[in-house]
Amino acid sequence: MSQDSDVYSKAVDLLAIREHSTKELIIKLQNKFPKFRDFNEIIERLQRENLLNNTRYAQAYIRMRAKKGFGSLRISQELKEKGITTEIINENISDEIDWYLVMQQAFKKKYPLGKADSLKDVIKQKRFLANRGFSFEEIESVFD
Repeated sequence: MSQDSDVYSKAVDLLAIREHSTKELIIKLQNKFPKFRDFNEIIERLQRENLLNNTRYAQAYIRMRAKKGFGSLRISQELKEKGITTEIINENISDEIDWYLVMQQAFKKKYPLGKADSLKDVIKQKRFLANRGFSFEEIESVFD
């Protein structure tokens, strides 16, 4: 068995477990096969066979993170770190997800008693939502 087929087989195994971005997959393969150099050929083959698809990865990632209560700003940043282009992010980040609803659910889960009375606690609640990746406008809409 050649090293090419070993690398390809490992890549297919990784993609069978879950979607990966191109960048993530290359990093994992480089760690597993440090002496192998021609990852581009493997990546191109996986893309031709539609086993590796950054758009499909971004869509799955956005849905998963939104279910966990994260906002579009944070998810966008995480996708950029994973090597997803701004174009793919922008095409998919607003599709079919009600970010206001995601934010309300995250807020209710963290603060079941609702909005705080003291200014100090309100600031803490707003900071929580900002850290989760919601925009200033979205956050303010909860507190109006």
